[in-house]
Amino acid sequence: MGARPPGRNMGPPRPSADATEGDTALKRGTGILAVAAGEGPVTHDTDPPARPEPRRRPARGLALALAVCLAGADGVAAETVPEAAAPILPRTGAAPADFAPAGWRVEAQAFGDLDGNGVPDLALVLQGTDPGRRIRTGPADDAPAIDGNPRILAVAFGMPGGRGYRLGPANRTLIPRRVSATEDDAFEDPGSLSIRSGTLVLVLHSFSSAGGWEMGHRTLRLRARRDRFDLAGVEAVTVHRASGALRTTSVNVLTGRAWVRSGTIETEAGTVRRYRLDRRRSPTLAPIGDGLAFDPLAGARSVR
Repeated sequence: MGARPPGRNMGPPRPSADATEGDTALKRGTGILAVAAGEGPVTHDTDPPARPEPRRRPARGLALALAVCLAGADGVAAETVPEAAAPILPRTGAAPADFAPAGWRVEAQAFGDLDGNGVPDLALVLQGTDPGRRIRTGPADDAPAIDGNPRILAVAFGMPGGRGYRLGPANRTLIPRRVSATEDDAFEDPGSLSIRSGTLVLVLHSFSSAGGWEMGHRTLRLRARRDRFDLAGVEAVTVHRASGALRTTSVNVLTGRAWVRSGTIETEAGTVRRYRLDRRRSPTLAPIGDGLAFDPLAGARSVR
C-alpha cells in the first residue's frame, strides 16, 4: 500500500467482527441506583448511600487558573459538564423503549440470544436527554454544543412465550461521556452495538484533535450473566497520526492468550509479540471503568 500522509480522514482499519471474544448490574436501592464501580447484583439496600465529603472551594485566583489549564482550545473544561445521577431502570418491558426512564432515550439496540435458551434477548445503549448537559464550545450563541449526557449499557433477557423482557446487567461507566469538543464521541453510531454468536459486541471510537496523536477503535466482547457482564475479549487498532505507526492488539480472556502487532500504515505487517494473561484477574467489568482507558494487558507476561 502506498504511503499516505496521516490525517483526520485516514481512519484505521475497523476491528473485525470475527475477532476474539467477551460491570456491573444495577443495584436496586432506596430510590437511587447504587452503583459500585459500575457493576453489582440487583439488591434492595436498607441504608442510604454515604454522603460525600464537602469539597472546599479553591481561592478565586487558583480556580481561574485551573479552569484555564483545563479548558482546551474550544474553551470547554471537562469540569463544566455536570455529573449525572444514575436512574433506576424498569425491571421488565415489552419493547426497548420501556426500559428508558424519564429523561432518557434508547440510542441503540440489538437483538440476539445471549443466555443460550433460544429466546431472543435485548441489548441497549440508553442516553440521558438533559439539555443542561449539552455544553456550548464557545462564548458565541451559535457555538456548537457537545452532548455530555451519560450512557448506560444494559441487557434485558427475553422471557419465554413472548412475554417481553426482564432486566439483566447494566453498566454506566464502560462508555465514556464526552466532556470536550476536541474529543470525538466514543460511541459513534447505533451500529457500534451488536450481538454475535451469543456475545455482546461494543465498539468504541477514539480521536482527539488536540492533546493526543493516536486514533483508533476498540472492540469489547462481553458475556451477559444474570447480574453482571464478563469481559471475553478485546481487539484494538491504533494509528499514530504523526508517525504512521500502526498497532493491533488482540486479547482473548477466555483462552488467556493475547498478541500485539506493531507496524506502520505503509506496510501493516510488523513484529508480533505474544502474551499470557494473568488468570487471577477477574473477568468482570467492575475494575475496568472507562472502556477506552483500561489496559487489557495489565499483568500479562510476554511469551515471545
